[in-house]
Amino acid sequence: MSPSVASALTIVLSIIVTIVGIVFFLPQKNKEKFGKVFSRFHDFFNFKTLIVDYVLKGMYILATAMCIIGGFFTIFTVETYYTTTGTMFNSSSEAHTSLSIANLGTGLLIMILGPILVRIIYELIMLTIVGVKNIIEINKKMDCCKGEEAKTETEEPTFVEEPTVSAPVEPEAPNDTPTV
Repeated sequence: MSPSVASALTIVLSIIVTIVGIVFFLPQKNKEKFGKVFSRFHDFFNFKTLIVDYVLKGMYILATAMCIIGGFFTIFTVETYYTTTGTMFNSSSEAHTSLSIANLGTGLLIMILGPILVRIIYELIMLTIVGVKNIIEINKKMDCCKGEEAKTETEEPTFVEEPTVSAPVEPEAPNDTPTV
């Protein structure tokens, strides 16, 4: 099969799967028709189940491990430099290797500051995810309460009378004019 035929088949089949997904999985009325497994697909395709927090947590662990392991290897990185002796036509070069104090400092900085910076960045990203999860939870609780509100709306509302508060009366000012 040629790459162009494979690409065309991929596009056509993807469009068919998309249409089937939109028709069968996205409408709320179809959720009750499915079993438990397809109900999870409905929640997944309607973004009621979030997986990005699990992906971000995995990426956080990966980034932290990379900082620590990369810093460790940076400490023990060997620098190689070459020295050349002789003339232009008759020269010889020697390779010298050494551990560097700069590599020690750089490696320690990567091992210490790297995970701290990664943590701060991922906490800022997770704030949005946690906020969205809380909003979803609040919406679920509000949906549960809507049924209770419908029941209470049919009942007669009870009114509580507020006590009447009268404005304070100012005393009259004494009349300082003499009476004749």
